[in-house]
Amino acid sequence: MTSGEKPAILRAIPKLFARWQMTEQQSSDLLGVSRKIWNRIRAGHYEEPLTEDQASRALALIDIHVALRMIFTKPRSYNWIMRNNRAPLFAGQSAMDVVIAGGLPAIIRVRQYLEAELAG
Repeated sequence: MTSGEKPAILRAIPKLFARWQMTEQQSSDLLGVSRKIWNRIRAGHYEEPLTEDQASRALALIDIHVALRMIFTKPRSYNWIMRNNRAPLFAGQSAMDVVIAGGLPAIIRVRQYLEAELAG
């Protein structure tokens, strides 16, 4: 991530999480930060560098958002992530439950799943 991308990502992630109607706990868990740091990010007062893991999560989550916007219309593109899903990857859980429980590897798997949906 370049120094120019970081401010844009830190502005985009809180807006995305708000559209996904995530709780404070879900947001901090998904981004891999403490609730204190999440609140600073959300308020626009976070100046420290993101770790490689946090930056990778943020970028992959934005990719998920982009894919969902291409697959679905609003509001489904925003609420899909919270809905239970019967696809084998999700086993009846929501994508949100899967990515929070599985961290970055699960976020990447969901991104790949959506990219495959777009390609197919």
